Amino acid sequence: MNITHQILLNKKRIRFERIQKLFNYLIPSYPKYFIRSWYLHRFKKPVNLNSPVTFNEKIQWLKLYGGYDRYSQFVDKLAVKEFVKKTVGSHYTIENKQYIDVNQGIILSNLPDHFVIKPTHTSGDVFICREKSLVNSEQLKQLINTWYELDYYFQWFECVYKNLRPGVIVEEFLDDGNGDLRDFKFYCFDGRVEYIHVDLDRFHRHSRNVYSRDWELQTFSYEYPYSGINIPAPEKLDEMINVAETLSKGFPFLRVDLYYLQNKKIKFGELTFFPGAGFERFYPAIWDTKFGEMLHI
Repeated sequence: MNITHQILLNKKRIRFERIQKLFNYLIPSYPKYFIRSWYLHRFKKPVNLNSPVTFNEKIQWLKLYGGYDRYSQFVDKLAVKEFVKKTVGSHYTIENKQYIDVNQGIILSNLPDHFVIKPTHTSGDVFICREKSLVNSEQLKQLINTWYELDYYFQWFECVYKNLRPGVIVEEFLDDGNGDLRDFKFYCFDGRVEYIHVDLDRFHRHSRNVYSRDWELQTFSYEYPYSGINIPAPEKLDEMINVAETLSKGFPFLRVDLYYLQNKKIKFGELTFFPGAGFERFYPAIWDTKFGEMLHI
């Protein structure tokens, strides 16, 4: 997705968030109303918040009643790196090239030829620069300014994003040699990895492979279809599982995202409490229930 497209999309998101904020101000129970409405739209059935059974129902319950607003530091893209350094070691974190506060500006000439830039207070937003000479600095500044205006909590009412201070980080550019950096996402229930998914071609024809912790390809899909390519297990899968389980200790559920690079280094991506904000579908749907059986609330 190019910069112009991202800017336009973000402006739509900003308008949507402002409407959400207005409704939230006028209607005290609006988050629950929104979740009920969107869940019905996505799953064609009401969400059971009184006695949640499925994975997605339990995610919605945790968003509303889990008290997870106290875990904001774990989703702040800058602050979480300190947790990772203390818990598993600094060698797993991606190097920060620059932190840009909301009151600061970006100076493109000070950045390396290849870099990645992302807001610290949202999820899924990123700009990957493979060649700095091709970047329009004014457009990049516009993109960053739209990021600053985003209040991600009001997108899906994920309480961990509530009241996060806007910021932007510039990170080193990572490459796994395939041209499409693979993101390994570890689903940890009570501190144990049960499943792993890998996203491929995320910005074009998004596909997703799901594996067991023993790297057995699963027959079900989760929101996106199987890629048709059975990816070999990372050489350091056991170490990656150990990192994910160490970081997820003490949480009933936590998804830990890791990268495995061409030089066989493991790098931390992010922590996710509410995958897809609890609105991503399993095919067949019975797997929503099976995942729900592993999540104890």
